[in-house]
Amino acid sequence: MLAHSTAETRNPKGTRRDYAERTAVKVAPGRQDGSVPTSKLLVAAVFGILVAGCVNVRVETRTFGVASIDELQAEVAYNNIYSLQMSRLSEQLKLFAASGSNPGVCNVGGSLQGCHDADAKVIAAMQDVIAALGAVVVPPRFVAADEHFRAALAENIHGLALRSQAIENNDNNAWAQHKVVLEAAQASLLQAYQEFPADNRPLPAP
Repeated sequence: MLAHSTAETRNPKGTRRDYAERTAVKVAPGRQDGSVPTSKLLVAAVFGILVAGCVNVRVETRTFGVASIDELQAEVAYNNIYSLQMSRLSEQLKLFAASGSNPGVCNVGGSLQGCHDADAKVIAAMQDVIAALGAVVVPPRFVAADEHFRAALAENIHGLALRSQAIENNDNNAWAQHKVVLEAAQASLLQAYQEFPADNRPLPAP
């Protein structure tokens, strides 16, 4: 997720199934009275139809590995918050990425002031992610992953703050230390992300 002070910025990416496919649930065929038969609906649509009582819907909670519809709803709500906040963070992380003639603001060829300013923006975005996830109900299957994910974000913030401190004070020790902290924090973040259940892992990946 994060860039060090050399041209090594990476945003890990991987092919993921479309979010709609991953959050779809199986439903029973529609009635034979002229209504449109349905084979698959998004979770949000299913809940709306259930409330309205318009069609006979059978939700396969086993598809997701959850114990109840309430847990499935909680996972969908969590994933929505995660997706919103992590997408915003991803936009800020682009400041670190090399592009064309731009080496990346904190890489060799960038500027110290630009790196300092970018760090401040990314720190704020990470704090928003931590606060938003801390305010949502954490589904049972997400508890460990959520705790470790937010802790890893906090460590990333610590590493970025050390880099800002190094720039402000011309502190070579803090500069060297921030690299170690960020490397460990990024590894922890990726590990925490893998702890989310594979059948309903939130997107985007860090």
